[in-house]
Amino acid sequence: MSCLLRKLDQKTWLDPEISEELGGLSADSLKNFKTSQNCLSVFVVDGEESIKRIITAIACRKQTLSQMDYAIFDYNIIEELKIKVLECPGKTADDEVNELHLDLNIITADNLIKLVEYISKTAKLKRMLKKRVIKEIVSRVIEGDYKLSDLHEGIRPKVQEKLAKIDS
Repeated sequence: MSCLLRKLDQKTWLDPEISEELGGLSADSLKNFKTSQNCLSVFVVDGEESIKRIITAIACRKQTLSQMDYAIFDYNIIEELKIKVLECPGKTADDEVNELHLDLNIITADNLIKLVEYISKTAKLKRMLKKRVIKEIVSRVIEGDYKLSDLHEGIRPKVQEKLAKIDS
């Protein structure tokens, strides 16, 4: 069974307990699902290693290092909702991860809400802590998977600092 990964701004916005208390999804939960030209960016995952690699690649392009929240959900919902899948490369620091990227052509707000409801009820909502994000990026730089120039200029100094500590 294939799964999809969506990077979230805050996984707590999709917390089922909060939804139950409110009588529905928090309006803020939609902030996790910003579309562009009616498309939602996701990545295909095939195990824990690919999840770690995708999250690390996304983190490399962020202005600041922070925890990374994400949802893992079943690919089959795409077929159920009749959402068209567009294959287009991602824009991360990792070429292999970029090949795992898809755009979901949501088209309507109704479809987006159905997808968000499905994700809030069934997805695994996870978080990679900031310390782990930094560690993974530094490891990828050391292994030669990323060059410092691949990283957003906002996080480069922190990664360089960690690399300097390792070298000394």
